[in-house]
Amino acid sequence: MKLLVSVWHVDETYAAVIGGADIVDVKDPSAGSLGAPKPSVILKVKEIVSLNNPKCEVSAAIGDIKCCPSTVRLASYALSSIGLDYVKVGVETADFKLAHSIAENAVEGAREGGKAQVIIVAYADFKRTNSLNPLTLPEIAYSVSADGVMIDTRVKDGRSTFNYLSLNELKQFVSKAKKYGLITALAGGLNIEHVEVAYKLGFDVIGFRTAVCDGGRLGKLSKDKICTFKNIIEKLEEG
Repeated sequence: MKLLVSVWHVDETYAAVIGGADIVDVKDPSAGSLGAPKPSVILKVKEIVSLNNPKCEVSAAIGDIKCCPSTVRLASYALSSIGLDYVKVGVETADFKLAHSIAENAVEGAREGGKAQVIIVAYADFKRTNSLNPLTLPEIAYSVSADGVMIDTRVKDGRSTFNYLSLNELKQFVSKAKKYGLITALAGGLNIEHVEVAYKLGFDVIGFRTAVCDGGRLGKLSKDKICTFKNIIEKLEEG
């Protein structure tokens, strides 16, 4: 299971890489769950990662998307063209047809721009935000040839994905996604006690920000906290 750590500011990149992140994810947490970061930040983060740990992957978020699939296509193209490993797009709509179009355009843009893998994101708190039920996401992702699916929380108020979805629902999500050959990722207010649960559920990637920051989600990443999470994952991998 890979450890994804979300960075906001360029100087946080060092903590993420040295701490042991497998994926350095660039986003603006002040602009939403998957707030789109500044292009200059993405480029600098990518440069730092390449120089310090070429094996570490880099992803970036497009945003929490409610409309405008053609704009998503352009954003996805831009992120893929600069050589990112992953592009993440949050689907914040309950309209299945629109959700499909957003995902489809994200994939097409990335394919036109480069080799970035596309991760489609739905929200555990979908009832609060009137968005897509995550259990329907694998079918959509597969139908548009996306590379993976992720569950996150849209509202960041201290509650986690596990407050909204049962273990059985998360098992169903992983099972459906694996059937289609999709990468599975889990995030959303997660903490140290969720690492082993996610591992046992079979998720390929687990993502953190708040839990590995000093001062909350909008604080600064802590190298030591990231190391702690990485060590737990390594012990689980060792058996």
